[in-house]
Amino acid sequence: MSYSLQIQEAKTVYKDKEGHQFGFDHCWTLLRFQQKWMVEHKKIEATRIFKAPTKNQISINLEDDNGNAPEPAPLKRPIGRKAAKEANKKTKSNEQGDDDEKESSKVRSELEEFRARRLESDRVKAEQLKLLINIEQKQVALREKEIELQARSEETKIMSMDTSSMNPIQAEYFISLQREILAKRAGKNGNE
Repeated sequence: MSYSLQIQEAKTVYKDKEGHQFGFDHCWTLLRFQQKWMVEHKKIEATRIFKAPTKNQISINLEDDNGNAPEPAPLKRPIGRKAAKEANKKTKSNEQGDDDEKESSKVRSELEEFRARRLESDRVKAEQLKLLINIEQKQVALREKEIELQARSEETKIMSMDTSSMNPIQAEYFISLQREILAKRAGKNGNE
């Protein structure tokens, strides 16, 4: 009996037994050689050996070795949900460990880069601070010279004033200033 005739006979038996046609042909063609159903078929075959078929039951062997039926490839049965979840957790924990290691090395390298940038920034700031201090010291020295020049200019004016045409109080005031200037100059010259 050919494979297609066996299928047709199985469909007529199903229709007689159930009262309607088999509506899952598309599913059966996809799933018939899956490991789960092969194991299920072997279980049914094992129970058929011990039970004697009744008049209403007709045994149709779909795995006839006459060359018409395609041979299923031996497949390993897929793991169950629980085992799949456990395997997934293990791979995630391994990946997380790898990710943690990668992340920590990435953080270390970023930290080293940050330290290097920070040291360079500190060095540049120190150089800029030295330059600013140097510039400020020069400005202070210039300001002191300006003040000294202004003081000399004032002293020169005071020393060159003619006190004969002034009233006596003004003349006395400027003469005392002239003496202070002379005393200060004498002290500076003595210290040098």
